[in-house]
Amino acid sequence: YWLHGNTLMDITKVISDGVVEKGMLAWKNQLSEEQINSVAAYIWTIRGSNPPNPKAPQGKLYE
Repeated sequence: YWLHGNTLMDITKVISDGVVEKGMLAWKNQLSEEQINSVAAYIWTIRGSNPPNPKAPQGKLYE
């Protein structure tokens, strides 16, 4: 499930620009492009994982 797109590029954009209505700050002024790409790559690697006590799914299911 994804709230703001399901591609690596979408994740990078959300980290960089934030999502004000959800309370997420933009990180483009605090992190370098390389750091933002590293965070996005990490998030990409954990997609589909099953952590203990997860939140209920939100957003659109992409397969």
